[in-house]
Amino acid sequence: MLGFSRTQVRIVLGSVCSLFSLYYISTVVVVEPPLPCETCPLVEPLLPCETCPSLEPPSPCETSPSLEPPPSCEKTSKPRVRSTVSCETLAGNEGCHVGVRYEPSFWETRWSRDISKYNENMAWREPTSWTGCAIMSEDEELVNQWLEQWDMREKAATGHIERAPTNWSSEVLSHHIYYNTCTNETISKVPIEPLIGFLRHPRAICSPEGETYVLNKNYMFPFFVDEWGNATCNHQPRTHFFDLGASTYLAGLGGASLSWFMGTYRDRGIRFDRIFAWEATPMPPTEVFKDFPKEILARLSYFNVPVSSAPDHLHNPLSTLRLTCRKEDFVVLKVDIDTPSIEEALIDQVLADPSLAELIDEIFFEHHVTGVPMHHHWLHTVGRSVIESYRIFQGLRQRGIRAHSWV
Repeated sequence: MLGFSRTQVRIVLGSVCSLFSLYYISTVVVVEPPLPCETCPLVEPLLPCETCPSLEPPSPCETSPSLEPPPSCEKTSKPRVRSTVSCETLAGNEGCHVGVRYEPSFWETRWSRDISKYNENMAWREPTSWTGCAIMSEDEELVNQWLEQWDMREKAATGHIERAPTNWSSEVLSHHIYYNTCTNETISKVPIEPLIGFLRHPRAICSPEGETYVLNKNYMFPFFVDEWGNATCNHQPRTHFFDLGASTYLAGLGGASLSWFMGTYRDRGIRFDRIFAWEATPMPPTEVFKDFPKEILARLSYFNVPVSSAPDHLHNPLSTLRLTCRKEDFVVLKVDIDTPSIEEALIDQVLADPSLAELIDEIFFEHHVTGVPMHHHWLHTVGRSVIESYRIFQGLRQRGIRAHSWV
């Protein structure tokens, strides 16, 4: 055989097979967690198996991933959480735990009561003529108070003031009350943006500059680390982020979401140990991973496949969430894949299953509905109305989830 011995032929064929295997592995985009270490989830560039993303608590400070160079090991290895007497008392009493109940603001209650009346008068071609816009104009002072509180929380996140204000008005802002189930003692009250209007920035559509606010996110109140710690009495959780409709790190149809979430929670003292992202639009691996910071890439599982809402399906993200997360972990879920039938089915699964709902701390969900002034911005609408949106978001909040209407 051309002068080659059988041994030489085996060596050549073995080398060709090895090269083919390396090429195949380096171009795989879809990952299927959780997998054993010998087939660890793939990220680009391919990491050695011993450094693949782990479901275990993060490594010590000197080796843990960070979004920025840590000023000191102590600050990155210990969450900045304020202990409370309530939490200390809770820890010493078996059978006691943290309960949660949702308290909508007076403002939200009024909108919830009247939204069906406003919905009947929604104009499709002239959004600013919607009856709700006239009511929003009358509520201008309440809008100002809401946005002033957002601004103060942002100043706390960026270090301009020491902490988020606690002197907010329950007439304007809704909130969750966290309490000791044995004593009914309040542990903390955490404000959240009220559900009013068509669940967007309060100046979107209705104000003279309304179109410029359509994608504006400066109205949502994500958790601060001390708010979450005091709400759960759990100061050393694992942290997980699930992004359904991730696009790429710095780009997206409604603006980059992954980079926004990483930066927003980092500023509030929360860094994610695991990041799971789904995107249906096919992209080459070089396009997917080119903008990810290395420290985030090391914690990333990226699925370049469509999401499924079928229960227990391999690509139903809620199945992955169940397998990965514990009740004591901090879990954030974003749902925005621009396929309403799948989005709504996933949210309905959360609403219907208490054991699933208790795993999730915050949800960001853009509910595409018919008849609202936002219809000309959306690629898809469905038969559900904004009335149903109120039911969904209030239902999630009543289950202890901080549910935010996403953009």
